[in-house]
Amino acid sequence: QALSRVGIVVDPIPFESFADYFSSGIGSPENIVNNDIGLIASSWIPEAGSSSSFWGPIADGRRIKLRSNLNYASLSNDDINALIDSLEGSRANVAGINHKIDRLVMDQVVYIPYVSDAAILYRRHGLTNVYVQHALFGEYDIVNVGLSSLTK
Repeated sequence: QALSRVGIVVDPIPFESFADYFSSGIGSPENIVNNDIGLIASSWIPEAGSSSSFWGPIADGRRIKLRSNLNYASLSNDDINALIDSLEGSRANVAGINHKIDRLVMDQVVYIPYVSDAAILYRRHGLTNVYVQHALFGEYDIVNVGLSSLTK
């Protein structure tokens, strides 16, 4: 409804399951074209903390798959692909290469970078060794949690 105020009409497409949504729904370039899908609201995070694992799945045209595709825009640009290859070969100028890839991807106007995260974490008074582990996506690391002797 908010988009219609600026002339953009969105008709949601239902999918049978969450798995279908990603595998054969928005993860299928053919389905996107056949259903004239022009707007996808989705999120994604790389499996590893490297630049090539970030850019590869969403911007490397050689990695477009028929199902479970993460390059929803089917972005395929030889300059971007070459820069992604150079990320894998050399770590000396990673920041500069990332900037070039970012510029080329943003020039295509196919992705909108957007980050939103909200969490409420509660812990009982008297618990010890409670901390958030980034490797666990911001969740508590419960392996070392203890109880203070003052609360027993």
